[in-house]
Amino acid sequence: MNTAVAASRLVAGYGETVVLDDVSFELETGRALAVLGRNGVGKSTLLNTLMGFTTVHAGQISAFGQPLNAMPTHHRSRAGIGYVPQEREIFPSLSAMENLRVAARARGWPLADVFSLFPLLGQRRESSGGSLSGGEQQMLAIGRALVGGPRLLLLDEPMEGLAPIVVETLYQALAKIRDAGGITMILVEQHAELALSLSQEAIVLERGRIAYRGPSAELARDESTKTRLLGVGGVEEAK
Repeated sequence: MNTAVAASRLVAGYGETVVLDDVSFELETGRALAVLGRNGVGKSTLLNTLMGFTTVHAGQISAFGQPLNAMPTHHRSRAGIGYVPQEREIFPSLSAMENLRVAARARGWPLADVFSLFPLLGQRRESSGGSLSGGEQQMLAIGRALVGGPRLLLLDEPMEGLAPIVVETLYQALAKIRDAGGITMILVEQHAELALSLSQEAIVLERGRIAYRGPSAELARDESTKTRLLGVGGVEEAK
């Protein structure tokens, strides 16, 4: 298998502030990685660094064999890195359909496939982004990333603050994306058990360093490690 994304002794943060310290990992093509940890340990910063939104002080990052350290954010997108930010960042004045069309690329998912994945979004395709519910906006944010044709999909807290029925819908959709093959996923998620069940591999960050790296199934069974690194039952973790 080929390496989709790799970090080697990565030190990164915002300006002079270091958030990630000596972070190293590799993720093979087609695999899914859960990034877990308590508040403020650097999970979102890791995704921001892969997208080029932070300052890299040391170390190397690459995706699909291409060095990323000096690559501008828009070039990373063109190289196949899709990003679903925690804030969703859709265009509120554009319809759902227009939001998707703006981001669409020839290699991306057809709109029909996005609406098949999210039927409710298909029903609201002519509604403005600002009038959509939180769950519908999250579906739109994921759909927008998919129509861009990502080879690597970064998801930052996609299920945060959503009703359980919406969480289940998004979980099933992400499982379908994973099972379809061809897309590598990195998932930051406060619902640790869901993230572990969606992924094959996991890392847990603690104070900007990797405190655990291994199979998701192994961590899911290890109650003592989850309690120590994530909180009771592995649920007390967020950004």
